[in-house]
Amino acid sequence: MPLVIVSDGASSIRKRWTQTFSEQIVVVLDWYHLSKKLQDLITMIARSKAEKQSQLKVLFTQLWLGQVQTALDYNITHQVIPRNRITHQVILGNRET
Repeated sequence: MPLVIVSDGASSIRKRWTQTFSEQIVVVLDWYHLSKKLQDLITMIARSKAEKQSQLKVLFTQLWLGQVQTALDYNITHQVIPRNRITHQVILGNRET
């Protein structure tokens, strides 16, 4: 059974746990840091404050319900028309890695 760790997502924490426990670990991003990261990313690509709030409402609902793949698909491929296409491509590239 994998070890589940709830953290802020820092790579140093993930590395330390991986080195300490050689078995498979699962890192779960805590809600505060997940929501902060999502707000930061949507702010970079949303064209207006109203659009940002609308997108966040939908995405937060999906994530709260555990519909991660739905939130990813909605955010990246369907509904968001980016203000900054370069930033949007960087985010899309990060998602695919």
